Amino acid sequence: MQTKERNSSLELLRIFCIIGIVIMHTCGPMMNEARGVNLIWVQLENGLFQAGVSIFILISGYFGIKTSFERVIKFEMKVWSYSVVSGIIIFLVVDDSLIRMIKSVLPIITNKYWFLTGYMLLMLFAPFINKAISSMNKSMYERLLIIMFCVFFVIPTILYFDILGDNGKNIINMIFMYMLGGYLRRYPISLLSSKKVLLLILCVTYTVAFALNTGISVIGKEGAHCPMSRDCSIFIVVEAVIIFILFQRLKIQSRLINGIAKHVMATYMLESLIRKLIDQYVFQYTKYYGEFYWFIVSILIAVITVVICICIDYLYDVAFSKSEDRFIKVMKECNLYKKVSFVWDINL
Repeated sequence: MQTKERNSSLELLRIFCIIGIVIMHTCGPMMNEARGVNLIWVQLENGLFQAGVSIFILISGYFGIKTSFERVIKFEMKVWSYSVVSGIIIFLVVDDSLIRMIKSVLPIITNKYWFLTGYMLLMLFAPFINKAISSMNKSMYERLLIIMFCVFFVIPTILYFDILGDNGKNIINMIFMYMLGGYLRRYPISLLSSKKVLLLILCVTYTVAFALNTGISVIGKEGAHCPMSRDCSIFIVVEAVIIFILFQRLKIQSRLINGIAKHVMATYMLESLIRKLIDQYVFQYTKYYGEFYWFIVSILIAVITVVICICIDYLYDVAFSKSEDRFIKVMKECNLYKKVSFVWDINL
């Protein structure tokens, strides 16, 4: 992204998003048994934090991903390193399956981390998407977004079933959110200029989604169901856009926030391992599933996990950033770099 244009308010939003995502993952295993206050908590946190991934991509689309061979290689190296190390630890400590261990060696291709696989594809396609966006006029841009919105969001929200069958966790939905972020940068929506209007839309959207999800869960009587809070839901798209705009207007500037936000992506890769280790060796938080104070436990575990992941990634950068730079330098000196890097030169 164009870091010189980014403001710390959006970096702060990314930090909040990853904490929310970790809270969702912490609560995920107990959703089928959620009752009473825990059912309400699951619906509340899912209804809000599910927008986290969409917000990440909106931010990327707003600034535009600037793809380069160096960036792709660095991204792949870090993903591979964390995947292999965490795979080995989980295999030895938690007695995980051999198949998952094998997938850890090829995390992007095997879709071990669906978001990272999608983001890698987005990085590869971004120069061409950016070129397509710049060549479209406003009318064509809007028509494309409307068609994609109807097919991949409206239909799954109304009919439940989504065409790709993965609840919106795919590259197509990410491309839509990326293009929507680019649209918000080029054509600010006048209707969303008022803070009161934004907050009203957010509250109404969140409340309706919560009510529908809760009603479906009560009728089903089998734990918490959140069909209106999936990545392919119109409610999540609206929430993501409103929250993004609210934070984008804050204009906070902080080196500390920017520094912490650099490690958000790594947190996504590491949080599952860290939570498993915490549960097995430090504090068995899973035994508190079903307790009326579970929401407090889940928040604390998520915050602690995020802090640990950020510290680990900071140490990783200190230890290996120079080695990565040397590796990239060697790659640049060989013919492979020239043959591959020209792919993203869309002016050729």
